[in-house]
Amino acid sequence: MALATDFLEDVGSKKLDWCFNVYLIRFWEEPDKNNEEKINSIDMVIQDIKSTRVQGSIPDSLFKQWRGKLEEFKMYTMSNFIVADRAVNWIGPIGPWPHKKGAKQEKAL
Repeated sequence: MALATDFLEDVGSKKLDWCFNVYLIRFWEEPDKNNEEKINSIDMVIQDIKSTRVQGSIPDSLFKQWRGKLEEFKMYTMSNFIVADRAVNWIGPIGPWPHKKGAKQEKAL
């Protein structure tokens, strides 16, 4: 039986059983703020078939499980994960989030 898939535009923190088919557009290793030799997370931009993009993160506790296994522009099925809102004033490697005043708040996976 095939899993029912969701779309990124519908993501929210009130549901726990998400299943997405997404393309991994870009990913990078984010170093720890206090120790640049330690990786804090793998951050990524993913996109679904409706062209909705969100930024997601794999925490350091799961880093070893995924390091070397991800490929950009490949499709992945994502399930069994936690969804959380990023703080409005969060500063990341691509700048303040959201970029424009009044812009829709992006979600992190």
